[in-house]
Amino acid sequence: MNFHMFHFVIPILKITQTLYFIPEIEKKKLAKWFILSSYAGRYSKDSKIEKYINIIKDDNFPIDELIRKLENEDNFTIDRFMRDKDNFAESLKVQGRKYMMLLMIALFKNNARDWTVQNRLVVEIVKNRDYHRHHIFPKEYLSEFNITDKDLIDDLGNITIIDRVINESINSNNPKEYLQNYKNFLKEHLISENEELWSIEKFEEFLKQRKEGIYNLVYNLFLK
Repeated sequence: MNFHMFHFVIPILKITQTLYFIPEIEKKKLAKWFILSSYAGRYSKDSKIEKYINIIKDDNFPIDELIRKLENEDNFTIDRFMRDKDNFAESLKVQGRKYMMLLMIALFKNNARDWTVQNRLVVEIVKNRDYHRHHIFPKEYLSEFNITDKDLIDDLGNITIIDRVINESINSNNPKEYLQNYKNFLKEHLISENEELWSIEKFEEFLKQRKEGIYNLVYNLFLK
């Protein structure tokens, strides 16, 4: 778990210490706050997280207050998230790191598997730290076509989470060839099954469509 995610989990742990039962409506509010906070990058510094932890009391988790704080003080609202959808889908250089939490949530909720015959869920291999961040269009493959822009290579649309050994075996292979071997897993990972999009000529269109799929899944499940 990286520094950002470690700090992000702290308020969530507070819930397990103070509340034994969370009504469904509160769970949805919690998910909204969790996703918007991650999207906005609230917990990259100690000072930011302290502001939120300080309003979490020993016997209460004031989710409405947390959301208001996010919306009013940090000027990050659900409307802004919705407006960002078009920019998110159209941009070809969105930094993958900023949106990795969206990807993880989408894969977990989609019951995405690890591309092995064991059919382990992504959530399991992440928990066991037995995974790799996989570039669907491998870095070395893209470099053959003079695509070396790191932002483009590491774009969220080009990243998924799979088994470590599988990732190493794929190496720099052409996605139009190797994806044929993993067709049973593509939909779970929000990878287009349209083989035309697996060609280098359609790389940017592939990124756009996949990011739209990730965004729409998270939005419809938690924020709509």
